Amino acid sequence: YPLDRRSALRDQVVEADLESTLIETLTAQMLADLDQKDFSAVRAKIDELDKVCLRLGKTPQVAEVEAQIAMVFLRLGENHLALNYLNQSLLKFWRDAHAEALICWIIGCLQWRDPLSASEAIINWRRSWELFASHPARQSITYSRNGVLWYKVRAEEMWRNLQFAIVNGH
Repeated sequence: YPLDRRSALRDQVVEADLESTLIETLTAQMLADLDQKDFSAVRAKIDELDKVCLRLGKTPQVAEVEAQIAMVFLRLGENHLALNYLNQSLLKFWRDAHAEALICWIIGCLQWRDPLSASEAIINWRRSWELFASHPARQSITYSRNGVLWYKVRAEEMWRNLQFAIVNGH
C-alpha cells in the first residue's frame, strides 16, 4: 500500500512537471508568434493553453497563463477578450495580493477606456490601491527595507492617480 501511494504521488509530480513544461513552451511560442505577427498561430497557441488550463483547474499557474493571454489580446487590440481573461485570472489569484492588485489595476485601465464603465474602473483601482496599501510587506520585518518602501511609494502613486481620475473624470 505505501509503495502504491508513493508511485501515485511520483506520477502526479511527473505529470505536473510535464504540464508546466508544456505551458512554458506554448507561452514562449505564442509570444514568438505574436512578435512574428503570425496571428493564426497565436490563436492556435491560445487554444492549446486554454485546454491545458482547463485540465489544471483553478491554480495560480493557470491565473498567470490567463494573465499572459490577456496581455497578448491587449497587444492585438482585442480589449474585450483581454478583459475576459483578466477577470478569469483574478478569480484564481486569491492568495497573492500583489498579483491581484496588478490585475485589478489593469482591469480598471481597460474599463476606463469605456465611459460607461468608468465607475467600475474606479472600484477596481481602489481595490488595487487597498491591496498595495495593506500589503504584508508594508508591515513585515521579513521584507527588506526597499521592499517596504516600494509598496509605500506604489500605493502613494496609485492613490494620486485614483484621486485624479475621480476628480477629473473622463
